[in-house]
Amino acid sequence: IAMEGRWGDSTLYLLILDPSTNTYSRIENGSAVAPIVRLTTTDKNYVFASGGKYYFEGDATNGDDELWVTDGTTSGTMQISDINATGDSDPKYITEHFGNIYFSANNGTSEQLYTYNGTTSSLFATINPTGNASISNIFSDGGNLYFSATNGTDGVELWMYNGTATTMLKDISSSGDSAPNNFMALDGKVFFTADDGSGRKLWVTDGTNGGTVSVAAAIGSGEDPIDVDELVIRDGKLVFSGTGSNGNELFGFDPATLSTNDNDVEIVKVYPNPTSDYIMVSKQLLNAPYAIHDVTGKIVKEGTVNAERIDFDLSSGLYLFKVKTDLSTITKKIIIK
Repeated sequence: IAMEGRWGDSTLYLLILDPSTNTYSRIENGSAVAPIVRLTTTDKNYVFASGGKYYFEGDATNGDDELWVTDGTTSGTMQISDINATGDSDPKYITEHFGNIYFSANNGTSEQLYTYNGTTSSLFATINPTGNASISNIFSDGGNLYFSATNGTDGVELWMYNGTATTMLKDISSSGDSAPNNFMALDGKVFFTADDGSGRKLWVTDGTNGGTVSVAAAIGSGEDPIDVDELVIRDGKLVFSGTGSNGNELFGFDPATLSTNDNDVEIVKVYPNPTSDYIMVSKQLLNAPYAIHDVTGKIVKEGTVNAERIDFDLSSGLYLFKVKTDLSTITKKIIIK
């Protein structure tokens, strides 16, 4: 297990933890050089694991950050290349895609997209021919390589390498930087956050310009949260924080609904569950029609949600609570004790 750590002083090195002995060792190359992996607390660097090796931004000369690799041994620890012969190349956002390593780096003139094929590092694409490309958040979904960058004319937007060409996939914000971030692959699509000029929202792409859309706009959702962040995948759904009509909340989204056009931003809460004689539901369901069905499908209670608490008198067993929203009918299992 590789990690950053301090070794006898305030300098950060790359350390290896041996779980069998619970001991640490400092990574060094064959010349007993231990690359520094961070020079200051503000110098953002990355360690990326691929194929039993760790790729990282290292500095063996106290002032020349370049791309390094280690397999945990001295003979397998080395600087891969010297992209900037006169200073730091600052390799960042290191990612593996189809067996090659991709990263942003500065050759002393400008920062662009580079690649390492296992033998040599080379310039992969000049994104901004007139200056720095501001590349960040390089992400592979196993098919395409996505990242955030600017061509010097448009702002920081969504870019993609599809195996043939590297192009700007979509200019999401015509008036500034959309700065795509938080990429997550789920259900054959890539979800991410971007600011279209009206706030940072949840977006999705299928790798085409037309298929790159704001999720809420695409499904006609009444909830269109901004300040979307902290995307995680749980139980096949996308969970994230955002600010909606009821303030900053935790949201869930089921991407499977995109393929069926039965779309819903899941904001429904039903608790306690199991219960005895009542359930509590989300404020968002007020005035929505509902029905409770037994396991045979028979409706045993129905009405309109006029309060967050719904009382009932039912026998023990499994029931289905169905509520109709503006988007679809949502079903929740409830257990009566």
